[in-house]
Amino acid sequence: RGLYVNVNRLGDAGVATLATALTSNTTLRELGLASNGLTDHGAIRLFEVVTSHPALRDLDLGYAPSTNVLGATANTIGDPGALAAAEMLKTNCILRRLDLTRNPIGPTGLTAIKEALSVNTTLTTLQTTSPLPTGLKNRLLQNEQLAPESKPRNPDIASIRSVYRTKSKKV
Repeated sequence: RGLYVNVNRLGDAGVATLATALTSNTTLRELGLASNGLTDHGAIRLFEVVTSHPALRDLDLGYAPSTNVLGATANTIGDPGALAAAEMLKTNCILRRLDLTRNPIGPTGLTAIKEALSVNTTLTTLQTTSPLPTGLKNRLLQNEQLAPESKPRNPDIASIRSVYRTKSKKV
């Protein structure tokens, strides 16, 4: 259900190989590819495959905190990659979360994603380094209200009591 290969120096070639494997996969729900040196070229290939993937709900192409310590390279998906993401979102009705943190995506890419969300009603979370434009935030909020599940993605994780998820009771 999940494949997490963040900070593994896959680069575009490794992600292209993974994308090819995804064409015959029907069960993967979460894919972590943060800080793998992915550029627009690899992202475009990946988004082509994700367009029709039947189960992928969570795609992390962002930045892992261990990137510098492990000598890895951040992903550098820019506007061309964001345009490919927007094209994917126009068709994909499964993906719920997309992390593009610390990728150099400018206003052109964000505008394309916002426009794609006029037809996509399933993406509820988009993470970027820069603040999301108001129109994009509003579209994500609309999708969140339409989402069949408003609870955390994984019930096992949600059941873990944590000081970060629970309010302390005063005695």
